[in-house]
Amino acid sequence: MTSSVKIWRAIGIGLLGVVFCLALVISILLYALSKPEASSWLLTRLQRVLQNDFATELKFSKAQVNLLSGFQIQDLKIHSEAGGNRYDLEIRLLDLEYSMNWLGRSLLIKHFLIDQPHLFAQLHTSKGSTPQKKKEEGSNPEALADLILHPPIEIKAENLEIRDLDLNFQSESQGKTISAIIQGLGVKSTFSLLKSQLSFMGSLATSQSNAFLVSDSLSKISGNWTALSNWQFNLRRQDKKWLYKLSPLHLEVGVKNFELIKANEEAKSQIQLAELSLLTDTGVEAQSQDFLKFDVGAISLAGDTSQITFSKLKVNQKTPAKDTLIQIAHEEMDLHSEIKKDLELHIQSELKNLQFPDQLYSPADAKINAEIKISPDLRRIEAQMDAHLSETPVMNLLCTLDRTKDPSQWELAGALNILADMKLAQKIKSAAVLKKTGSFAVESKIRGVLKKSSDLDLNLQTKIAKIFLPISQAPARIQLDSQIQLRNEKRQLNFKSDLNFTNADFGIWQIQTESDANLAADGSKELSGHTELTEMSPARVEFLPVSFPKTANFIHHLKMDPESLHASIKGSLPKIVLNKVGEVQDTAVDVNIVGDHMSGEKNLTLSVLATQGPVQFTEASAGAKSNIAVTGLELKMMASLKQQTYFNLENFEFAVNRDLMKVHADATGNLKTQDLQATIKTNLIFPENFPEIAGQRLIGKIALPMNIAIRHGTDISVDGEFAFDQLGLTKDDVSIEGLNGQIPFSEHLMRANEQFHFTELVVQNAFERANFERLRPLLEASDQISIQKIHWQEKVYGPLIGYISIRQNMLLMNEFNLDMGGGNLYGEMFLDAYPKNLQFGILSRLTGLDLAEVLPKKYLNKLPDGSKRISARTGFVFSINKAILDGRVDITEIGSAQMITMVNLLDPQFQDDKMNKMRSLLEVGYPTSVALNFNQGYLDIDLELTALGISQHESIRSIPLSGFLLKPTVEIVSASEKGPLR
Repeated sequence: MTSSVKIWRAIGIGLLGVVFCLALVISILLYALSKPEASSWLLTRLQRVLQNDFATELKFSKAQVNLLSGFQIQDLKIHSEAGGNRYDLEIRLLDLEYSMNWLGRSLLIKHFLIDQPHLFAQLHTSKGSTPQKKKEEGSNPEALADLILHPPIEIKAENLEIRDLDLNFQSESQGKTISAIIQGLGVKSTFSLLKSQLSFMGSLATSQSNAFLVSDSLSKISGNWTALSNWQFNLRRQDKKWLYKLSPLHLEVGVKNFELIKANEEAKSQIQLAELSLLTDTGVEAQSQDFLKFDVGAISLAGDTSQITFSKLKVNQKTPAKDTLIQIAHEEMDLHSEIKKDLELHIQSELKNLQFPDQLYSPADAKINAEIKISPDLRRIEAQMDAHLSETPVMNLLCTLDRTKDPSQWELAGALNILADMKLAQKIKSAAVLKKTGSFAVESKIRGVLKKSSDLDLNLQTKIAKIFLPISQAPARIQLDSQIQLRNEKRQLNFKSDLNFTNADFGIWQIQTESDANLAADGSKELSGHTELTEMSPARVEFLPVSFPKTANFIHHLKMDPESLHASIKGSLPKIVLNKVGEVQDTAVDVNIVGDHMSGEKNLTLSVLATQGPVQFTEASAGAKSNIAVTGLELKMMASLKQQTYFNLENFEFAVNRDLMKVHADATGNLKTQDLQATIKTNLIFPENFPEIAGQRLIGKIALPMNIAIRHGTDISVDGEFAFDQLGLTKDDVSIEGLNGQIPFSEHLMRANEQFHFTELVVQNAFERANFERLRPLLEASDQISIQKIHWQEKVYGPLIGYISIRQNMLLMNEFNLDMGGGNLYGEMFLDAYPKNLQFGILSRLTGLDLAEVLPKKYLNKLPDGSKRISARTGFVFSINKAILDGRVDITEIGSAQMITMVNLLDPQFQDDKMNKMRSLLEVGYPTSVALNFNQGYLDIDLELTALGISQHESIRSIPLSGFLLKPTVEIVSASEKGPLR
């Protein structure tokens, strides 16, 4: 027993000795390491490792390291340069003091100071050398939550400070440059990580303005900023919940001289901000079951006030109008917003020189005032917005989001009103709706529910009042009721709408639409539905040439994926009434659209067919049916659109009975530059029993090929010809038959202010000796026009042969020759259609005309007996605007009776003495020559006659003709002034 005790005692003494020796060795080692020589040795070894293994240079002027209490390093310099990257770090003083409780597993950092750090970093990454990021273990939220719940060591830091940080950072990667400069940044904070609890508080401040720059070949962001902030954050786990608390955060941020530039080959935009300031004292409290998974209903805000101010925000951009309705180009915008204590957000903005598409409105200024109220528990949001355009109210919006009754869903209610009055109408360039009425109103109400599952039920009611159609003098009213249902999980959308249109001229129409859509996860969409149009009250419009059926049905389908688009519309119209013409039954409509998102091209095919009938034309004059039956109407076309700019129209065809009427067209254009190149060919065939059109009966064929070129939407060129084949025309007691030949035309116009102007005027003188237009028919025999017969009551004249051409304002008829009255009329004439200078001119010769054969019977009883043949030379110009006739007629052959008739026309009351004297002489003699001189609306007559073998000369001066000429010209001048041609 005694020996056993002695053995255990010896073992215990030995163990104590070993522990004592180990403690002594550790104490001596720690004592040695606390000496300056040991610090130098450790740092020297660290320098070698950094230099050899990491190509990093480490320097310092003085250092002291104590593993038990901390370290202090003065004038620390670190330099590294490898792979095109460079780092330079200089720190005046790096001071760390801490204490470790080995038994309690706790670390206390008394202070950690980084004094005057200067960091310069220059990074360069070549294209394709971006390293792949590896997923780090333990970086997920679950690992972070486990670290807070069960920290391996508890940490408490009492004083952490970065003093006067200077940072110069430059990075260049794949053409993008990022540059940031920070000067005088100071940070102070405390930190603690205890079991199930994390807290962090501190402050941040900059002593001067700091610059930043991000740029590449297409964009640039630059500016200066300052910041000041104090914060306190606590996170702890309690009662199986995570509790988050951010005490009212004081944050002041200022940005000056902010500039954003984005540009490419087509567009350039620039945003400049003189000053932005943010001031807030807002706190947040929240809780959640799982770490970092918040319930919106468990979040609340606290604090005093927050202000956000944007000062002198300028936006300038030069960009084409693609899909945007409004372009904000070369304008300034000032915006100020403020979040008050009761969570009210006020926004005031002003947009200057607002540009609208297609020059619909003149550039205008706009003002927007908005107010948003948010309840502290985030369960109710109210918003209101007013908009003014050119100092005129145009829009008012009210909206409420409320989840007070049921936190799992939002109830949506709102109203939108759009107004316009005469003040706004004065700003409009081409909107006929407001120019006519001066006002219109749109009222829209919305109610709906947005559920937690993102399901949406929405009801929308819209009313539009005082809308005027361009072809109706009566106002129209529109009411639209819509229902939208979105089921997020099934990715299904249902849309129903009921539209009612009311107009005194067009009646009451109801349009009902229902569509179902499937929204796939890959972004593709498919929509199918139908639309039904119903006439509730008949229209009473007489000026419309077409009346549509009381009911029409359409089926539409749309399929769209990230690469393409397919759309189709199919419908049927039971009956279309062509007023005063006839009816078309069973019209089928088929429209197909195919789009390619990758190339930006969209193709359209349209087909409208009415092949069932027969359809009878109604003869307006007799009110009876003619025997012409329309067995088919056909409309087809193929169109494409690329990049929302370039369009192409191919094989546009419209046909009635295949060849009764046929139009073929091809066109290409650029919507951006408003350029168009088109070829149009129109062929018309009028059979013998074709009904009258505007009181005229036609028979024969007409062809109208033409080329149209439009440049920049203003420069218009039209070239083509009228080609006639055995055309006949009858109106009242005048008719022509056998019209053959071509009439070429060429027009070059300019469009400005909704009117057309001749780019140049052709000036014609009826009495000039040389004119290319007179020689051209000899070179181009194809321009000849001929009429076999001209009928006037029971008289027949012809044939007529001539050369007619239309160029700009001038219609020219050269080398015409007409057989009539046993004689002949030949010469040339012109018509100037320029509205400010309407003129008709003729230069001709009459030979041996027998008036008895020229004039119908009812005019012959006024003609005295005697010779009825006349020969003469004529040359005069009739100014239609002024009702003035200038020129001369020399009559070389005329009988006394015909001369007396002419005198009776000029003096029907026998009141003029000279006229009475001339009558007396003509009764006993005969005229040998007659000269009629027209000058500024007056007529001079010089008469040479022989009476009883004696020659005698008589003259009559200044006979007024304006009264005879004014009445027939008034209507012509008035019509030309109302037309679009100037």
